[in-house]
Amino acid sequence: MKKISRILVTFAASSILSLSFHSTLLAYWVWSPEAGKFINSEETVQGTAEEQYNYAMEFYKKKDFKEAAKQFRILLKAYPASQSASEAQFRLGVVQEELGDYNRAFRAYRDLLQKYPSSDRVAEAVKREFRIGNLFLSGRKAKVLGLEILPSGPKAVEVFKHLVATAPFSEWGDKAQFHLGLAYKKINQFDEAIDAFQGVIDRYPESKRVAQARFQIADTAYLQSVAATRDQKVIDRASEEIDRFLQHYPDSGISDKAAKLRQEIDEKNAEKNYRIALFYENENFLDSAFVYYRDVSSRYPHTQWGEKALQRLEALEKPAEYLKAQEAEIASRKAGLLKKMESAADEAQRKEWDWQLKRLEKEQKEVGHSKGETLRRRRSALKQKEAELREGRKALKAKKKRFAKNPSEDLQAAFKRWEESLEKEEARLVQEKMMIEKWEESLGVSTEPFYSDLIPFGKEATPLEQIRKTEAKRLSELAKANKELLEKKEGLYREYEKLLALEGALAGGGEGLMAGRSKLDSLRAEAESLERQLKEKEAFYEAQFGKSPLVRVLRAPQTLIERSVDVLNPFEGDPTKDWDSKSRDELESLESHWREKAAAQKVLVDTIAQAFDEELAVAEEKRLLSKVEEKETDPAGLRRSIKQLEREIRGRYSEIQDRNARKNELLEKLEQTLQGRSGEKAGGGKKGGVLAPVSGAFKLGKAFFFGLPERDVTLTKEAERLQTTGAPAAQAKALREEIELESVLIETRNQEIGRLERELDALRARASLSGAPPIRSLLVKFPYVFIREAIVSARRLVPKENRREKLIEQLNRETDELGRLKEELARLEDLIAKKSPGKAPKRRKDAPVAAAVQEPARTGKAVDSAILQEEIRSLEKQLQVKRESFESERERFESSRWEKLSESRGKARTEKILELEEKLAGLIGEEKKIHEEETDLLTKKKELVDQFLNKLPKDLFGKDLHLEKEEIESRLNQLQKRDSALGEEIKRLRPQAFPPSS
Repeated sequence: MKKISRILVTFAASSILSLSFHSTLLAYWVWSPEAGKFINSEETVQGTAEEQYNYAMEFYKKKDFKEAAKQFRILLKAYPASQSASEAQFRLGVVQEELGDYNRAFRAYRDLLQKYPSSDRVAEAVKREFRIGNLFLSGRKAKVLGLEILPSGPKAVEVFKHLVATAPFSEWGDKAQFHLGLAYKKINQFDEAIDAFQGVIDRYPESKRVAQARFQIADTAYLQSVAATRDQKVIDRASEEIDRFLQHYPDSGISDKAAKLRQEIDEKNAEKNYRIALFYENENFLDSAFVYYRDVSSRYPHTQWGEKALQRLEALEKPAEYLKAQEAEIASRKAGLLKKMESAADEAQRKEWDWQLKRLEKEQKEVGHSKGETLRRRRSALKQKEAELREGRKALKAKKKRFAKNPSEDLQAAFKRWEESLEKEEARLVQEKMMIEKWEESLGVSTEPFYSDLIPFGKEATPLEQIRKTEAKRLSELAKANKELLEKKEGLYREYEKLLALEGALAGGGEGLMAGRSKLDSLRAEAESLERQLKEKEAFYEAQFGKSPLVRVLRAPQTLIERSVDVLNPFEGDPTKDWDSKSRDELESLESHWREKAAAQKVLVDTIAQAFDEELAVAEEKRLLSKVEEKETDPAGLRRSIKQLEREIRGRYSEIQDRNARKNELLEKLEQTLQGRSGEKAGGGKKGGVLAPVSGAFKLGKAFFFGLPERDVTLTKEAERLQTTGAPAAQAKALREEIELESVLIETRNQEIGRLERELDALRARASLSGAPPIRSLLVKFPYVFIREAIVSARRLVPKENRREKLIEQLNRETDELGRLKEELARLEDLIAKKSPGKAPKRRKDAPVAAAVQEPARTGKAVDSAILQEEIRSLEKQLQVKRESFESERERFESSRWEKLSESRGKARTEKILELEEKLAGLIGEEKKIHEEETDLLTKKKELVDQFLNKLPKDLFGKDLHLEKEEIESRLNQLQKRDSALGEEIKRLRPQAFPPSS
């Protein structure tokens, strides 16, 4: 019963509510004839649309924007077709803007453009809609339920997309199109953005925004490439768009931005290819790594990756030069920091520099480690390619065997091409192997096992070593045989002259020749006696006063000029120390020695200056100018000129011999210094062995057991790499500089010999044309092997391109030293004047040599020294005069001898004379045979050099091979000239042996 009651009560309540809702519904909605539809009676509607509009505007004017918006919406609902509707639609948008609801404002303007396209408010609505779009584009979010939560980017796209669709040809059409692209770009819809920007170019070609649109296309493509890191097409597209923009608008206001964008794209491309190259390098596929490194360095040199790629290329292709440059740079920076730290007072700054110094030391260790690592990587890659080559040869051999029965010419041609390609690859690998070995030697590292250097076999010789070993033994035998033959021939000529005189074959002239020979022997004995006296005087002077540099210089001004510590400083310790406390006699003795030192230094400066002139061809130019007016045709004058040139050539050969001997002595001293056997102490009482690094000691040991080519270069490079300081290091540096100077001067004298020989040939030709009798040359050539070794060693130590620099550096040092000596000499003169009352200091402006020669004798110890010096100078002059007399007399004797021999034609000869003439003719024939064989051997060596030059790259052994070729060609020219001289000799000899019949 209770349940039924509850059901009835519920039903009654529902009925009451339904009736009440229905009545309410009927009360709110009524028919409007003006609107033509039902309207809500609760929304107060004015009688007409105009009245409703005015009613809404009253709220608008009162800034009651919410109520105004409500009334405008009522109007639009009640009177959508009225004349006031379009204005109400526009005002609704304005009100929504005032309320900050830009999303509703946009919808209001959108409805205006769609529903009332003929409204007078369209243009302003477009403008306001564009402004709303910019607000969304700038990040202003749209409201939902009064909250700004909608993303701004999509709303901006919606606004500008609507503008482009509804008002494309309005004032804001191109702007809306452009901003549509910006909106798409903002939300990372890059393809749509590019299409939108392209729309500006296509639809508005005259717009001012076309240039910006092109730039935005490029920028958008770049952003797309950043997002799609593995899509190279996208990156290429970005690059193309940038290039297109810069091509069309190089001078636009945003060209700088475009250039910056171009740089960023290039950086991205360069980084990608650089990392590919690095991957190949780490995997030891160096050929592929080279391809990518070269691509990056050539296409993107302006990027950081292009610079890195270039460094990697240098490190891999030229590791020796690259790593040495790195070491030099670090050493320079360290030296600069150390210099700063010495004078730094600020403790904080010192700590900062100390930290930088430790970083540099770490970098230095890394460079040292990378030496072996780089070369090991190269050798590992080489071994891999060698294995591939072996596999290729096996495959070729197998294919040939398999198809041996196939006679096809095409197949055989294919096999031949295959084999040729393998041979080329083998040659390339041989070049690479030689290059790696050359780098290892240059850097002082080895990538082979430690025991490989103890095995004297198994390593492939370098091209230069192969060439020098070719026929080396036979050439040495020929040189020895030729020397013995020349000595034998000279003895026969002496015996021949004596027999002619004894047999009376010279028609009464024999007594004259014998007298001439006797005079020559007498002059020779006198010269030898003077030389012995000179040596005794020098030994006595050295025992009393120490070595005299001036004596050496005056005795041989064009030969060896030694410059060592004991020559320039015959006193112990600092020679300028305690001068004020010395007596007048002691100071005068010091002045004598000091003047000698200045004189020796002046001669040394003059010698270097002359060598520099020869290197610059200045001396040659002066010599040619001096001979322009020379028209000597007198046979006697020509003979004297020829003999003078021969003496000059002889002197230069002797100087080369002296300088080479001196250079070898210096090399021995340098080796002792590097090995710590110099006897001097380095810091802490230890021997100078601290200068010899392990690698240097190991190389020297290797040279001792197995021989090391180019020992001179190895020693000088070891001295150059020294990092230590102190007396031993300074001594090593000084020795290296002296060795280089001697090498430069040897090469200078060699050039002078070549020039003098050309002049000699010209004079001989003039003498022949003048009808003068044949002039027998007294010039004895130095052994080819000796001259070649001296010159090659000199060129090896100081290449041609470095000679000028070495000479000018040495000239700078020696002139500084000369200036210092002059200053100290002036100081000595002042001190002597102070200790001599009534005497003013005597300044000497003449040359130090002249001053030393003219120095008057003084009393005491100084008197003895000056007297001995004068005696030595006198003996020098006498010896020089005696030698010149001997040479002149020998020339007259030789000329007279051949004239008498010519007069003796037809005279009776004994069998002994005829026998000697036949022997001489036979020796001449043997000498020609030796020359022929040597010519053949040298020609083969020259052909081998040409083969290597054609096969090897220019930067691999190129300089050494060209130098070797020059030496061979020079020797071939000498042999040709010598054969011509032998022909003349046999002509002079044969008429005597076989006189013409009467």
